[in-house]
Amino acid sequence: MTLEKQVPLSNAYDGPPIKELRSMLRQVMGANDDTNAKLGSIEVYLKRLESCISVKSDVIPNLFSTPMAFNLSVQPRFDDSLAVSINGGEELILGPRLAGVFLFIASGDAECEVGDELIDWSSRDAILKSLTNFKGKKLRINYVNTLVSLLKDKLEEKHYNRNLIQTHREKGYRLALKRHYARSLKGVFSVAWKQVSGGIQ
Repeated sequence: MTLEKQVPLSNAYDGPPIKELRSMLRQVMGANDDTNAKLGSIEVYLKRLESCISVKSDVIPNLFSTPMAFNLSVQPRFDDSLAVSINGGEELILGPRLAGVFLFIASGDAECEVGDELIDWSSRDAILKSLTNFKGKKLRINYVNTLVSLLKDKLEEKHYNRNLIQTHREKGYRLALKRHYARSLKGVFSVAWKQVSGGIQ
């Protein structure tokens, strides 16, 4: 019978002692727990942000920049239509009725200092009243909504953002035009309105 010689552990093992190994293991596990906790927090915040973006809410403003008109060119044409260019973009030709609506919502009160930096809103009733005066017959409020929708479609056709025309359930409509620039356009709007109003039938 052959007997194998046993080597003492103290001579065969040259690593850290068991107590130190257990301490190292606890440190690594603790670090992993901390990392997992941080990852969990990040995931929670990401879900909150995603819910904010996917749900339209007035409670969370300015998630995206609002399109604005900093520069507006308005040129009446011989046929009572209107040539419009916003921020130096492509020229948009509007027939008399759409031109009238555009002028109305683009010429909101520029002196109003309450609220944001844009011109004031034009109510649906005020727009309807102005169109009724020229057409000479009773019109419904849906007529205004239809014209504004067509106006937004025209903007998109020329690669403008349709949200340049802002809509509010109670306040009505307005062009997202800066107040300080709108003040210099009063005379232009007046001349253009006289021109296009003759073509509103």
